[in-house]
Amino acid sequence: MDEVNPFTIKTLLGANKLSIAFTWALVVARRIYDTRAFGKIRVNLGLSVAQKLAHLPISTRNARLDMSRELVDFLENDIPPLMTAIIQLVAALVILTKPSGSG
Repeated sequence: MDEVNPFTIKTLLGANKLSIAFTWALVVARRIYDTRAFGKIRVNLGLSVAQKLAHLPISTRNARLDMSRELVDFLENDIPPLMTAIIQLVAALVILTKPSGSG
């Protein structure tokens, strides 16, 4: 008897082309939006910091502007993976603590 393995990469990709395309489009759209949003945040925060610290020496202003840029970089690059990890951890705990339906 010929046994068919339905879980090959080719069959999984073939069956889910639309789903994969939608997911990729969503990921790209989110990255474009994030880049624009965090760019605006970076500029507005930089202008605000520069205006508030206009009376300080240039080296102090430059250091604080760099710190504000690093804060925005942290929010843009490190918080999303952290939130993903937290959601995955909570989901895993819920799945593992859920009573099985087999009785």
